[in-house]
Amino acid sequence: MGESATETWCRNDPRYGVALCHFVRTDLPSLNARIDAGAEADVFIDSFDHFVRGHLAMDLPTLFATLAVRAETFSLRNARRTLSALGFVLTSLESHYQRLGTEPGQAVRSLLAEAALLALARTAHLPPYANVDSMWLDNPVADADDPDDAPLTLTRDRGELWFHGSIKLTNRLNLAAVAVLSPLARGEVAVDSDDGWAAMRKATDDILTVRARYAAFMQPADAAGWPITPEFFATNYRTKLVRYPVGPQVGAAANVLHLASQAILDFTIGTTNDVYAAAVERSFPHMALDDPPKVREAMAQPCLTERVLDLLDLDRDAVAASSDADLAQRIAAGPEGVRHTVLVYRDLARAWASLSGVHWRLIDKFLIRYGSDNPDRRSQPVAPLNVGRSGGSLTNSLAILDMRRRHPVISKIVAASRAARA
Repeated sequence: MGESATETWCRNDPRYGVALCHFVRTDLPSLNARIDAGAEADVFIDSFDHFVRGHLAMDLPTLFATLAVRAETFSLRNARRTLSALGFVLTSLESHYQRLGTEPGQAVRSLLAEAALLALARTAHLPPYANVDSMWLDNPVADADDPDDAPLTLTRDRGELWFHGSIKLTNRLNLAAVAVLSPLARGEVAVDSDDGWAAMRKATDDILTVRARYAAFMQPADAAGWPITPEFFATNYRTKLVRYPVGPQVGAAANVLHLASQAILDFTIGTTNDVYAAAVERSFPHMALDDPPKVREAMAQPCLTERVLDLLDLDRDAVAASSDADLAQRIAAGPEGVRHTVLVYRDLARAWASLSGVHWRLIDKFLIRYGSDNPDRRSQPVAPLNVGRSGGSLTNSLAILDMRRRHPVISKIVAASRAARA
């Protein structure tokens, strides 16, 4: 006999995730605001414990002990929902205590939460701390028709909602671009065919849509001002995205740089180098369990740029050794189909470089220049503005963006294609 609906419900008991999501939606943003305004950090634990007692009839130690035992019986969706809600709660809690000088992870350990987080992570196939999936990708965008499916937030500020929506849009369109470009990179569709040109144009449109979204960060949206301001991002939202270890796993703050779709698209196009590849591999522990194999597959397969170079009977070393004039002459002397392919590829490469340029300017405006204009902000122990959220220098992040927009091979092809049409 199969399991009854009641038995399935009991085994996969969704009450914990539902209650914790309710706490994040209703209580967490105002609680964070109270502590930011000067309330004692201990208010956080007292309020969380009071909520759990009222909604689940147990105290916090019992909640975490129960989750540690029952997490393996949860469905993937239930485990992810529960872990996501706890990620919002615990990154907030850690941020308040780390601001007071507490060692990262101490707040989580004080709740005896580590075993529960590790058990949920095994079932959810996610890291046991807040990451790009639990904070953004698995988190719904605003839905006024279904308040129970409203997004989880740290602040309920429209700037956070805008940032959240931007990451989900980026991921969706990255994957859409990968879907049309991968057959070209694998050689299943010829780059110099009608289908190949259409695929590159579709990917270009997707990239330009993301670029427009990023550019909107820099512009006032309406009379109320920017959709997200540098001050809110640098001194409120970002300060709550902190690193904290969970058991043996060294944590990393939730970070868009851990977006697997970004790395997959880079390797599909060919905007990579050895330094970037190493940085991507270091980010694998912070991705969902099924993401690193997908990234490795993209790293191992030929890229779109190599297919275009094949048409020109060139490789990367030959491009590096050639002058722009020589490359332009080779392109101009090629058949019309090859020239058109290079032109369509050039538009794609320019769009990808332009998006990276906008991203570079956002880091400069929202973090570097904001920190320079407000020196006191730069010494915040929780989120110093000259340090990336995974602990590395922002210089490293900017170097990756510079590589994308000034890739030594791709930028030469772009420059040569312009000269060939002159």
